[in-house]
Amino acid sequence: MNRRELPQASAALPALALLPACATSTDASMTNTPPVARIEPKTIEQLGRTRVDNYAWLKDDNWQQVMRDPSVLRTDVREYLDAENAYREAVMAPTADLQERIYQEMRGRTKEDDSSVPAPDGPWEYYRRFETGAQHPIYARRPRGAEGPEQVLINVDEQARGKTFYKVLQGQHSPDHNLFAYAVDEQGSEIYTVYVKDLASGQTLAHTITNCTGDFCWAPNSQLIFWVFRDDNGRPAKISPRPARGGEDALVYDEPDDGFFLSVGPSESREFILINAGNGAQSEYYTIPANNPTGAPAIFSPREDE
Repeated sequence: MNRRELPQASAALPALALLPACATSTDASMTNTPPVARIEPKTIEQLGRTRVDNYAWLKDDNWQQVMRDPSVLRTDVREYLDAENAYREAVMAPTADLQERIYQEMRGRTKEDDSSVPAPDGPWEYYRRFETGAQHPIYARRPRGAEGPEQVLINVDEQARGKTFYKVLQGQHSPDHNLFAYAVDEQGSEIYTVYVKDLASGQTLAHTITNCTGDFCWAPNSQLIFWVFRDDNGRPAKISPRPARGGEDALVYDEPDDGFFLSVGPSESREFILINAGNGAQSEYYTIPANNPTGAPAIFSPREDE
């Protein structure tokens, strides 16, 4: 999601509330006919019960692949969704001016050239900032405690230009300040690719981490990135370190319980990598020593029966 999406979503309710004042009996929105999804009854036996879903056909059997490549969506499903979208556009067309006025009013109440509080780390202080009119942030740094020149790590607005969707979930510099890693979703599927940029050369390395949940962290030695694998059902299921400049994964944790989700991050002291497994009601923590980042995780706080 970018900065514009939030006010646009918030503007929907007041726009709808004012629709009666904008519409007339000859309004095009009153004459458009909504598409009607065909009915194909499908009987489903589940948990000892039988139910009939008339619209199960709208879920592509190949949905997991569709999440990665929307172009493979089944033709009849795409045609129906396109018809729904076209109907929405037609119905909302008379409110276009109103939507823009509401958006501009909300935008006028927002500080567009905003920035985060700089976070000092070693010789640098890191921050995010927005430029007026931009929908995405700039990740940057400058010398700590000095009025030195700013170094732009990534300009997300520039990277997103020309793309229908582009989201950087997070960005992290390596502890030695030489590399910058960031997680990108270009389809809205929440399947992230992690890129690594060499800050000395300014080049983004060819090696990437794919099928990531967007959750990752640096090992304190700056040589490895611990990342969370997203399985075909969207579950954060495995954690592996991978050499930041390219190489093979070394799986350190594979959660056997399908109901548990994983996350990873450094301890406050940076002496450990912490692995969290949880399901909303239970949680469990493992630690990996920073001086042995490929070692086996040790249980720190075991899960307990509910």
